[in-house]
Order: sequence, then structure tokens, then C-alpha cells
Amino acid sequence: MKMYSNIRIPFWFQTRFEDIDAAKLQALKDVGCYRISFGLEHGDEKYRKEKLYRKISNEKILQKAEIVAQSGIPFTLNIVVGFPYETRELLFESIKFVRQIKGYDSLSVNVFVPYHGTVLRDMALKEGWLDPGRQTTSVIAESILDMPPPYLSSDEILSLQRAFPLYAKLPESRWEEIRKAEKNDAEGRATFGMLAKEFYEMTYGMDEESRMLTYSG
Repeated sequence: MKMYSNIRIPFWFQTRFEDIDAAKLQALKDVGCYRISFGLEHGDEKYRKEKLYRKISNEKILQKAEIVAQSGIPFTLNIVVGFPYETRELLFESIKFVRQIKGYDSLSVNVFVPYHGTVLRDMALKEGWLDPGRQTTSVIAESILDMPPPYLSSDEILSLQRAFPLYAKLPESRWEEIRKAEKNDAEGRATFGMLAKEFYEMTYGMDEESRMLTYSG
């Protein structure tokens, strides 16, 4: 960071909560850091430890998030849906945990990609849930895992990827409406459009189109 202090070109980066503290954040801010994206991936502590091999506790993540919020650097939470062995109930543990985290201003929610050379890909292949010749086209496209019940289907994964920010932001009293918005039918699309408008105005003070214009500028 001492070398970069002579450059001072604004930058953002991705990291994990395990790797930050107040001193590091202040030093990064001093040399031009304007945003950080944190890889949370999953909000269930047991799943994160046993399947993702990440030992940090939810309590520690909440503490770290508070430190980031106090630093004044805006931050994003990166979430993945559709991991191997993920049920609807397990995914909602992520939603419930994200609702506890304070200070973040955006969510990046992506569909699980079984990258070659990863333990999670090996898990999916071992279970017979993945055609080894099939490739992912996008992190927001249909999941290529084919998991049986009670695990999430590819359709459910894509629906929950889209609806996750609504569940994370809107009051729990609205969850029944949000579940309707998961469906890819006329009623579901109309409900999603209404809730998405409310979400953007609540979160950013403007609709999605206006926010994207501001972001692009």
C-alpha cells in the first residue's frame, strides 16, 4: 500500500471478512479504495464449515461487518445459491443471516458454478448430479446441477437467485408475496415487478432504471 500511495487511482477489490481489520481498512481508504466486495457465499455456519471449508463463525462475520461499516467504505455481499446439498430451508438460513448484517449497500447473488478442480464439483459428480460434459453459460443462468428432492431443482435455484434480495430486504410479513414472485408465470412476473420497484426505491431511493443510469455515469 505504501507503493500504491504514489499512484492513487481509485479502486475496488474482492476479499473475505477473515482478512480485514480497522487498520487495514483505513490504509486502503487512504490510498483510494472506494468499495469492497466480500465473499460470504453462504449464511449457514455449519454448511460453510463442512462444505466450503471456511471456519469463520457468523458472530465473527457480524463483528467484521461492523468494522467495515465504521470505516465508511461501501461494501457488497457476494452470495451463492444452489450449492450441492442445498435445500430451500438451508438457503433461507443465508437469507436470515444476511438480514442480520448491517452496513452493506448491495447484494451480488449468483448461481453456483461447479468449477473444474474444486471439491464442490467433485461432490456433485460423486452424487451423479452433474453431467461432466455440460458447461455453465453464466452465473445468473439456469443451474447445471440436477439434484433430487429435497434439494433445490434448477428452476428453484434460478427463481431464488432472483428473489433473494427481496427476501433479504423486505419485511418478513411480505415473504408470502415474494414466494408468489418466484414463479415464472404472469402473476409471478407481475408480482416480482411490483416488489422489485419497491425494493429499489427502498434501497436506493430510485427505481432500477434510474439507478443503472446513475451507476453508468
